[in-house]
Amino acid sequence: MKPSFRRVGAVTGTVAATAGAMLIVSSGQNHASASTIPAGHLQICAQGDYTAYITQRPAPIPGSNMTTTGISSRAVAPSQCWMQPVNTSGQWAQVDVFGIRPDGSQFSLGSQWYNSSVSGLGIGAEGQLSTGPYVWVW
Repeated sequence: MKPSFRRVGAVTGTVAATAGAMLIVSSGQNHASASTIPAGHLQICAQGDYTAYITQRPAPIPGSNMTTTGISSRAVAPSQCWMQPVNTSGQWAQVDVFGIRPDGSQFSLGSQWYNSSVSGLGIGAEGQLSTGPYVWVW
């Protein structure tokens, strides 16, 4: 084999090995994929050690005095999920994510944006209260 072909083969093998390693690492995560959330649906999963919920805020509809409907999920206990169809009438709406501590106090995990005409949105309330809760989106 000519040296240039060996070099291409080595690079191709390295890229394939790296891609395979990345696939193994990412497939070990326990998250739903975007394909599991139907278009026009919101989902919250409490995948940490605390209860969580989401609130989708109403969004203004351009050219009218109307807004989209807002919605809040129920409080979702650890290892549980909530999913529901939510229509934002083609508008981008803010979805706030909250965690609930054992004493009942709440804390913000941030916000995401959702448009029911574009896709579904899955949100995971992740991590441990003691080491830092965070959000994972799919």
